[in-house]
Amino acid sequence: DAFKYVVGHTHCNKPVNATNYAATTTNATTTTANGFMVAGMGMQGCGQYGIPLLDTTTRGRIRLWYFEVQNTREDRYDDLMSCLQQQQGGWRACTDDFATLWMDEAIDVVDRTTIDINKKKMAFQQQQQQQQQGQKWLCD
Repeated sequence: DAFKYVVGHTHCNKPVNATNYAATTTNATTTTANGFMVAGMGMQGCGQYGIPLLDTTTRGRIRLWYFEVQNTREDRYDDLMSCLQQQQGGWRACTDDFATLWMDEAIDVVDRTTIDINKKKMAFQQQQQQQQQGQKWLCD
């Protein structure tokens, strides 16, 4: 499913499904949800405070990690901050203990050369179309 989105305003954080806007399983390591509700930044509602992190650093992958900092049952702020400050690997070293992987999908990688070639092709095609239109006008 190529379409992905992020929504908010119910003050809850969870993967969601666009067809019925219902929560998917948040305990899963990955999910097939095509949307993500991220609005619980300390407001009332679900009692959540968390940080979504969109990771595109691995070539050919896109991942959405969710670090839940606080909910109605526990406050993990100090432990998470301690992990982030002590680990050599930065935030990645803290994913096992503090993050839920909401999305992990392959993405097409397009390098700059391909983009430049495609731009040149499109410019050439537009130029040809303009020339053909001009020739048609001359013939009429």
